Amino acid sequence: MRIVDGNTDVNKLNPGEREGLPNGLNKNDMMLLLYTFNYTVGFHGHHEEGYTNGVKKGYYYVTGRNGVRTRIDYTADDQGFHPKITQEVLDLLSDDVPKPETEKDEKYGLKGYEFKWIYYPVGSKR
Repeated sequence: MRIVDGNTDVNKLNPGEREGLPNGLNKNDMMLLLYTFNYTVGFHGHHEEGYTNGVKKGYYYVTGRNGVRTRIDYTADDQGFHPKITQEVLDLLSDDVPKPETEKDEKYGLKGYEFKWIYYPVGSKR
């Protein structure tokens, strides 16, 4: 079964991509990592990694109008959801704190997102 046409270079790197493993990961880690995703929108965001054994690790956060940024780091596994909650108090005048008159401004919209399936079949050249 052919997935791409003969004119597509499947080894071509897109802007921002590079060969090799991400810093801090080795080949064994990559064999366990199934996917990674993240997004940041305005004053909240989420990052998660999913592993082939079913474990999920990540965090999400939100910054309220009161200047408190709440972050939940978590692991979800066959024993349940294990959160660790931290809070940080920000300067109310900071651009990092939503205000009624600015929080719907376009500059606080989608800042970034990514979803990558990392797992490569055993025996693949990557």
